[in-house]
Amino acid sequence: MQALTANVFAEYIAQGCTIVDLRDVKDFKQGFIKDSILVASGIKFKDYYEFFKGKEPLLVVCYPEEKDSSLKLIQDAGFKNIAGFLEHGFASWLDAQNPIDVIIDVEADELMMDLPYDDNLVIMDIRSPLTFASGHLKESVNLPLADMTDVVRLSAIDDHDNIYIVGNNDEEVFLAASLLRRHEFHNLRVVIGGWQALEQQPNVVIEKEPGMLN
Repeated sequence: MQALTANVFAEYIAQGCTIVDLRDVKDFKQGFIKDSILVASGIKFKDYYEFFKGKEPLLVVCYPEEKDSSLKLIQDAGFKNIAGFLEHGFASWLDAQNPIDVIIDVEADELMMDLPYDDNLVIMDIRSPLTFASGHLKESVNLPLADMTDVVRLSAIDDHDNIYIVGNNDEEVFLAASLLRRHEFHNLRVVIGGWQALEQQPNVVIEKEPGMLN
């Protein structure tokens, strides 16, 4: 995999290449290159082939010491057209004073505090339909992570919606948020700690859909 300086990396971005960020969530949340798709550790890259299908060549942001394993991860998922990786990692992008993007994260209790006071707040639960049916926050909507390429479903999101993303874990919610950001949705919050943190909140109202569980 070819090492690309920050300036050359930016040139490839301008040509329409897709950026795959393979760093950990804790680093991604501090800042990332606009339109990057996060595939953090713990997520099986090949399970989300559809997110990248037809979007090659790929540009890779990874830890420099992990460039070989990162290349193998992507190739094992079926991708061969890889333009290169960001030389010296994300730090080199910052050193070149290039712009970055960020996604805001909130604790579960912050969501519960905001919920009664924001008429535009939408809880987007990205877990599977079956898991969603087994228990979810009242009035939340289910948009499974696997359906994030469905333009019809995404078109139902209003520009004025303040979206709070709920999932199984932090890796999945940040992946979902990075995909939504690529579609120019900006009113995003990710709820950290996963569903487990939410269901333990005081006064939380959980609904189930027994019909889907039978």
